[in-house]
Amino acid sequence: MERIGSIYSLNPRNIMNVTELKEQLIAYSISNENITDYFIYFPGGNFIYSPHATYSVELFYEHRYFFEEGFETFNQILNAYYTGSFLQMFLHDYTSNKNYLVYAKTFSKYKPGSIIANAFIIFDLSKLPSIFNSYPEVNIIGNYMIITKDGRLIYGQPNSIYNNEMISQIIKSNSSYIEYNDFIISKNISGEEESWLYIVSTSTKELLKPIFDIREDSFILFIVLIVCSILLAYILSINSYQPIKNLLSEIKPILDQFVIPTMKSKANIKDEFKQIEITLKKMAYDNQTATERIKSMMPVVRNNLLLSFLNGNMKTEKEDDLDRIFLSHGIYFQYE
Repeated sequence: MERIGSIYSLNPRNIMNVTELKEQLIAYSISNENITDYFIYFPGGNFIYSPHATYSVELFYEHRYFFEEGFETFNQILNAYYTGSFLQMFLHDYTSNKNYLVYAKTFSKYKPGSIIANAFIIFDLSKLPSIFNSYPEVNIIGNYMIITKDGRLIYGQPNSIYNNEMISQIIKSNSSYIEYNDFIISKNISGEEESWLYIVSTSTKELLKPIFDIREDSFILFIVLIVCSILLAYILSINSYQPIKNLLSEIKPILDQFVIPTMKSKANIKDEFKQIEITLKKMAYDNQTATERIKSMMPVVRNNLLLSFLNGNMKTEKEDDLDRIFLSHGIYFQYE
């Protein structure tokens, strides 16, 4: 740090700031495995510090990292003020030929708007798939990508096709959810400074798959319940029918005395309940017929009873037996 201070005319306070910032970034980069590299620009000394070496701005641009937009753009980026946001352009590496995302943050200490140092944290785009795949929700995600508000693709899932029409609809829509062909697309805006859109698209078939699975499970459960209900009803019917069956076996000899069905009536006897119904109707009909016959024969019976009494053919053991016989046949005598 003293060597850096002597070369770039830093006072002890600034050297202390560099030391503290270096320790913080080293600790942060160790704790966050997604960080590829970082560098710090000090506008007061016009130099760049990195974990590997200390560079002048020109030397750093020519041998370490660069922007395709040129040195002037690179110099403007170094001297801009950042509240904490990703840059809108990729950083390129001379050694690996990779493209990197850069997060910039300004350290202003006690003077808002002033720049003591700008820290630039570098993220490797090739690590994004592993970051996305670390979340279990990714299993149902069809595609994911990051684009700017002007439609420039920052990152896209490998082996995915993004057409201009889809990206145009995503940018123009004010809704967080968009339907495009067979996909449901969700977007989230990162912030005013970055102006990035985080896009996740899922096929409607995959999205509705849990509902289809629930419907299929419900249908299977419904079939199982129907089968179980039929079996339960059958078992209960057997248990409920057993007393009736026992009763029928007991009264069958009696039923046979009353029921002599014809061929037509046999076809109407479908079960034992029908047989009982027919038998009871037949018994009621026979009882009514017998009652009517007895009623029609009562005058003849009374005449025969009186003739037997007058001829002295009626013998009784008790005196009141004769009165009971007459009363039971509806014969009354008026006497004092």
